[in-house]
Amino acid sequence: MKKIHEKILRIKHPELYKKIYFECGSGWFDILDKVAEKIERLETAGKIRIEPSQIKEKFGSMRYYYYEMHRATKDKEKQRIFSDIISDVIHKAETETENTCEQCGKFGSINNTGWLQCLCDPCRTKQEQERAERLKK
Repeated sequence: MKKIHEKILRIKHPELYKKIYFECGSGWFDILDKVAEKIERLETAGKIRIEPSQIKEKFGSMRYYYYEMHRATKDKEKQRIFSDIISDVIHKAETETENTCEQCGKFGSINNTGWLQCLCDPCRTKQEQERAERLKK
């Protein structure tokens, strides 16, 4: 991810993204921003704290690994419900990346050969041209 996008995410969501290194392209910036907004609202309402441990691309889509910490409350059922909702929000974001170009954020698809990545046609062409140029050297 471009440094400017990492910085914006850390400024907008300092508690959620302060310790994380983003191991994915900037095309997923909007998805990560939206998921953070949803998680922050749910954390407050459900007395749950989420701490991402790793956010990366794997097999062409995003993997969002996190720890969950529960605040002291008597309503454990409410926490469980909010925990399930947060898990669903993250799963939907991961699924969204399967059709979102990791480089530019436009509609993309996961290739079926080599390193699996979700890219749009122009980004895939550019990547293939850059690879061909490197091999010529």
